[in-house]
Amino acid sequence: MAQQTKCRKKTEARREAILDAALEEFAAKGYAGARMEDIARRAGVAKGTLYLHFGDKEGLFNGLAESAFAPMHALAKEILDDKTPTLREKLLRFCGPMLDEQGCSRTARIIRLVWAEGLHNPKLVAPFYHGLVAPILELHRENLRLAAHEHPHPALQRFPQLLVSPIMQGLLWQGMFKDKAPLDVKELYIAYLDIILPEK
Repeated sequence: MAQQTKCRKKTEARREAILDAALEEFAAKGYAGARMEDIARRAGVAKGTLYLHFGDKEGLFNGLAESAFAPMHALAKEILDDKTPTLREKLLRFCGPMLDEQGCSRTARIIRLVWAEGLHNPKLVAPFYHGLVAPILELHRENLRLAAHEHPHPALQRFPQLLVSPIMQGLLWQGMFKDKAPLDVKELYIAYLDIILPEK
């Protein structure tokens, strides 16, 4: 049992090292320019190890994106099951991973990468819409239904994207202008919530 646990931890650590290396290579060279051998070299593994874990470059990109989006989906479900917090508190909790490190966290970097690659290759990111983004939007709609007593604006039910749109804008801003005009993404989001969900 101890040996199995040790092997599992080693496999997980190797997988994380590959994903970290992939993030750096994809961010530096784009999906088209990134090469599996360079990712393997950066991760300190044999090239075949990448194919063993992820199949091909698209599988590796999918694995990287899923490493950011899947925990967000799980968190959204967990928050939905918690009937205590207000809608505002739920949103702040859900958006925490994107707001960490002023929009420069690993999660934020992966979101920016998926966004950028989606502009060039929509087919590459289509699985994330169906598997992760659409379900998260539906969970936001359900949170809005549960918060009907708080009287959120009806437009939020129709356009749940509005609940997180300033974060997307903040992540894009930090990716492009962080060195010239850094933005406090968390304060931006709190200010936005003050407008759309003022505390009673």
